[in-house]
Amino acid sequence: PLQWPNGAARARRPVMLYQLMYSSQSTFAPSMDAMALLLDRARRQNAARGVTGVLFSVDGVFVQILEGERDVVRRLVEHIGKDPRHDGLTVVMERPIAQRVFTSWSMAWINPDASEVAAWARLDGTTGIQQVLARLQQNPARLPAVMEHIVAAIGDSAGGAGQV
Repeated sequence: PLQWPNGAARARRPVMLYQLMYSSQSTFAPSMDAMALLLDRARRQNAARGVTGVLFSVDGVFVQILEGERDVVRRLVEHIGKDPRHDGLTVVMERPIAQRVFTSWSMAWINPDASEVAAWARLDGTTGIQQVLARLQQNPARLPAVMEHIVAAIGDSAGGAGQV
């Protein structure tokens, strides 16, 4: 164990991975340049925090899936909720996970439409992103299929698709 200045040994605790998905209404219409800057900053900060994930925007709604240590992820979401670019942040799903889904991505970016996300979740007849998210919240068993499609869309390496 490490020895700290006060002489007390500090035991290392295993890192418990956590995954959280939220949605929020965008309060601005970001240009591609603005998104590139936002993603660059998020990637640097997330890498420093040990956070991975994906961000997408559909019909003015941000949807983000974050992975990392539970307390780190929750603090980050609280911080995002205070950002004036977001309104009505809602946690769609949160859970402990055994391993990361977005292993190579400090912050991937995709830009699907609502019908694509509905198809990924196998939600036939669902048209708007808010309806998709509400149904996912009611039936989280559909989320792994959505994440599989997201991973396929972004590729499996940090230099692949998904960059702005």
